[in-house]
Amino acid sequence: MQAVWASAAMVTPKRLGYRLLSDFRAANMHVEKSYCAIPNPGASMAQLSAAKFYGRLDLLQRTKRVAETRAIAVDVWTTALIEAWTAAQDLAVRAGALSHPYPVRAMLMSDEQSGSLLTGVPRTQLDRGVPVEDMAHKPMGFASDTFTRPQQRWATVDKVDNEGYAIVSMFKRLEYLPWDDVQIFIDHRNFAYILTQRLACLP
Repeated sequence: MQAVWASAAMVTPKRLGYRLLSDFRAANMHVEKSYCAIPNPGASMAQLSAAKFYGRLDLLQRTKRVAETRAIAVDVWTTALIEAWTAAQDLAVRAGALSHPYPVRAMLMSDEQSGSLLTGVPRTQLDRGVPVEDMAHKPMGFASDTFTRPQQRWATVDKVDNEGYAIVSMFKRLEYLPWDDVQIFIDHRNFAYILTQRLACLP
């Protein structure tokens, strides 16, 4: 059956069932279709509407059954679970903005041009003057960088400036730590001299 403006209402099988189609103008001008025309469109539409309605009901029931299996039942909330949940809420409320991971340790920073290392050491070892390499270190943070070829040819003064930048970068990256007591170690003796001279020149 062909039509110039529109074809008759037809039902064609699809992946999820039958679907009502009513417009094959471009295709019907050139190709014969093997679809069957609906003899009584009114009755067919009523049947399709009913099938769609019941399909929705079935979908809602299936969704409800899945939701019931996913939901947390009331009897699951045991006394231990309620206490744990309350303790977690209290812990979140009382949590501080800053936290030191090792309160009994002092912070040491070892600075290099390509990065810095932050560790925690026992304060007793620091007070006794134990060599840094013999202290019991607990790593707290790392910062590293890669130099380009031009940077590797910098003068000594510029390299010292870069080591100072590495220290500042470590402070910024580990901003969650309280920086009230930290010992900084560096292998360039002129670093302190350059800083002292620059600070003396400041008004």
